[in-house]
Amino acid sequence: MSLGFAIKATAVFSRIWVVAFIAATIVGLLVVRGLISWFLRHLGKDKIIARNLAIYGCGIQVQDLVSYIGRTSPPFVRICGVYTSTLETSALEETASLPAGFQRLGDIEDLITRVRGGGVDDIVIAMPWANHAQVQEVVQRLRELPTYVYLCVDSIGFHLQLRDAPDYFQQLPVFEVIGKPLSGSDAVIKMIEDYVLATLLVICCLPIFAVVAILIKITSPGPILFVQKRFGFNNKPFDIYKFRSMT
Repeated sequence: MSLGFAIKATAVFSRIWVVAFIAATIVGLLVVRGLISWFLRHLGKDKIIARNLAIYGCGIQVQDLVSYIGRTSPPFVRICGVYTSTLETSALEETASLPAGFQRLGDIEDLITRVRGGGVDDIVIAMPWANHAQVQEVVQRLRELPTYVYLCVDSIGFHLQLRDAPDYFQQLPVFEVIGKPLSGSDAVIKMIEDYVLATLLVICCLPIFAVVAILIKITSPGPILFVQKRFGFNNKPFDIYKFRSMT
C-alpha cells in the first residue's frame, strides 16, 4: 500500500479487496496465534515439552520450593532432581522433609556430575539468603556448568507477592511487594473511563432520572437527592448524591 501510494497507483486497487485483506489478516493472526498458544500451553501443562529443572539447597527452602511447584504445577517445568546440602541436617532428615514423590539424589558433587551428563536445563538454588557466603560459594561452583542458574527467593518470598521493580529501580537489588492501586497509564485510563463512561450513561439515563425524580417528589415530602460523605481514593472524602429512597 505504501509503494502504491508512492507511485500513485492506488487508484487501480479495489478498496473492498484491501479492507477485506486487512480484516482477514487481523482475524487470521489472532486465531492462529491463539491456537498455537493454547496448543503449546497444553503440551507444557502435560510436561510433553518442558525444561528439566534441578533444585539445590538446604532445609526449609527446598521444602517450600518443591511444595510450591507441586502445588501450582507450572507449565514447561519438570523437576528432574533435588540435591541438598548436608551442612545443616543429615541426609535422612533432608529426604524426610521433602514432599511425597520427591527424594534427595545427592549433594552438589552429584548435581555437577548430573549436569555434565546432560539432561538438566536449569538449576535453582534454594538457600537462606542470610547464608550469603555459602550461596556465593555454590554459585561459583555452578558457574562453570553449561546451564542456567537461578536464585530462589528467601522463605518470605513464598508468603509475599514479589514483582519486578520499576525501570528507575532496575539497578537496585529490590523487589516490589506493594504497589500503588492506580498509577501511570492505569490512572489515566481509569480517569478517562470514569468521566467518558459516566457522561454517556448520564445522558442515556436522563429520561429515567426525570421519572424517578418526579415519583420521589409526589410520593413523599423532602428533597429528591440524598447527599452523604464517603471516603474515596487515599481516604479522601467526597460527596455522593443518591435518589432518596427513605422518608
